[in-house]
Amino acid sequence: FQNQDYDNLYRRLLLASGDERTAVVQSMLELLNEELPAIPVDHRIGYLLIQPRLKGVDIHPFDPFACKYYRLER
Repeated sequence: FQNQDYDNLYRRLLLASGDERTAVVQSMLELLNEELPAIPVDHRIGYLLIQPRLKGVDIHPFDPFACKYYRLER
């Protein structure tokens, strides 16, 4: 997300304190709601295209590259 007004508000936020800080955050939220009506949320969707002879493959959300458990059948 790149927006000059938002970036300026962020710079003000770094220097603000107290009630001014609250007002700056409110302005930032209003701008975000105008520019991004749907805020993206990061989430994992696992998929893996493998050959039938590759065994021991299990997708785990915290260890997506657990290659030490893979084995090939001949």
